Amino acid sequence: MAGIENYWDARTSYRNQWTGIPGAPITLYASIQGPLRGDLIEDESPVTLHETNNPRGYSYWENYTSAPSHTGIGFTVINDRTGPLSNLSALATMAYHIKLSTKSALSLGVSAGVQEISLNSQNLYFGTANPTDPSVYTNGDLNKIKPAMNVGLWYYSSQYFLGLSAQQIIPQTLSFNGGLIQSNANSGKLIPNLFFQAGYKILLSENYSVLPSCTIRDISTLPLGFDINTKMQFRDIFWIGGTYRYNSGYALMVGFNTRLNINLGYSYDFTLSPLNSVAGGTHEIQIGYLIRNHLHDHCPRNLW
Repeated sequence: MAGIENYWDARTSYRNQWTGIPGAPITLYASIQGPLRGDLIEDESPVTLHETNNPRGYSYWENYTSAPSHTGIGFTVINDRTGPLSNLSALATMAYHIKLSTKSALSLGVSAGVQEISLNSQNLYFGTANPTDPSVYTNGDLNKIKPAMNVGLWYYSSQYFLGLSAQQIIPQTLSFNGGLIQSNANSGKLIPNLFFQAGYKILLSENYSVLPSCTIRDISTLPLGFDINTKMQFRDIFWIGGTYRYNSGYALMVGFNTRLNINLGYSYDFTLSPLNSVAGGTHEIQIGYLIRNHLHDHCPRNLW
């Protein structure tokens, strides 16, 4: 996605999953991405968020033209914490956007960096009969530094998109016992995760559009995951949406775009698993700021 729009996008998000359960997953990330300066597209007229006529209405999409081929770069920091485990990663990203026709383009992207995986053994509990475990050979934080690499393809046009990506494409073994114990039981792994996405934009009227989409997740240790999503948007100002995760739960979402180059998003997830008897829902909030937004694109043209 790096460089997909005509501005730099700085963004941060906080997700608190299954509130009420001690040690439940918490994810925090910050990112910035955009096109290289020489690739900025300046051949359009700026839009005004509250014009009488919708600047992103029928006329705009009928005359939509994909950007020339260009390069995008970015940087992302992600921290995932679940119980005693923490995964902190820092990744640099580069993408090349190839103009295929007047209406479509293909982006090829790669991100690479390092991740620090930590285990706080003081937060582990082995029961009163066996208060220690020989596989954890010391107290405190146990840290492992591993490489991280992700790749992806994104085909997009004025009406639809298709995406395929793979995270953690470098399989890694993971052990915190310092090699003192050799067995299959204590050998963890970092494995590739595959994602497929597709969506289609439908203009309901001059001011309203709806975007149905789906996401498929293929993680070898889990059943195949499938999400069905719908997002309805009023001009470039306000949107609401919903997601259903097969055999897992559903979520409600809302977002705003402002004239100050700031956009806000919030989602609340409900779980359908037995966890719902002991855990609350999942909250996620996201804040974005658009930099060098010369065309005043309050809402993305190519990433919905």
